[in-house]
Amino acid sequence: IPAATVLTVDKNGMKQHRYWEATIGAPLQFKNEGEFKEAFQEVFFAAVKDRLRSSYPVTALLSGGLDSSSVVAVAAKILEKENKILNVFSSVLPEGDTSGIEDERYYIDLFKQFPNIEIHYINKEGSGFFSNIDKLKDEYTIAPLTSRHFLYDAFTEGAKKIGSAVMLDGANGELGATHHGHGIYADQLKNMQWLWLWKELKARKKIAAESILHNLRYHALKPYIPDFIVYSIRGERELLSRGKYNFINPDL
Repeated sequence: IPAATVLTVDKNGMKQHRYWEATIGAPLQFKNEGEFKEAFQEVFFAAVKDRLRSSYPVTALLSGGLDSSSVVAVAAKILEKENKILNVFSSVLPEGDTSGIEDERYYIDLFKQFPNIEIHYINKEGSGFFSNIDKLKDEYTIAPLTSRHFLYDAFTEGAKKIGSAVMLDGANGELGATHHGHGIYADQLKNMQWLWLWKELKARKKIAAESILHNLRYHALKPYIPDFIVYSIRGERELLSRGKYNFINPDL
């Protein structure tokens, strides 16, 4: 069934009815980047504020990356006006860790300058994917099913102790148009904006070390190849490569 469509089946047969369709509004017209920034901040602050409405304390996850840092910074500014504290949970390495692995504690600690942020450090030394495997099987309903489920378990337990019913997260913020905006390449190719396309591909190679030929082939040309052709080629390749990789030790 297509998106936003209702399928009705009765004695007269089947009917499909589309009840909603995305519409693209008029392009935003601003004089300079500063005005775009102000407009974005207005929307971003409103979006975060809407999610702070709770009768219980609000908590947040803070990795130190741009996504969660942006959410935490805005939430803290809004709550500060209400004389409220924002408790945040951060996964870090144990003190004195000598593994050579680096965490983002430096960036997390920059938030100590905020007067209304309290940071709770979480480290689950000795834990891993197979921790609490019985909960994964039978009663795992609190945290998402990921390879880091034991961390989310710790986050939710910490939030419960504070009495929080709302937890903000910056996950998937990098999946916006500015990060995985491959669709623009196909648009530029179709609209014969080839010079612009060439500049974009060169810039992506410089920034992300991605092959110009790869992006041209898969993100500019491939969208215009009929699906049945793509699936037939992909199917053959999958058959040829099956058994080539084995990511789990057979003795497990």
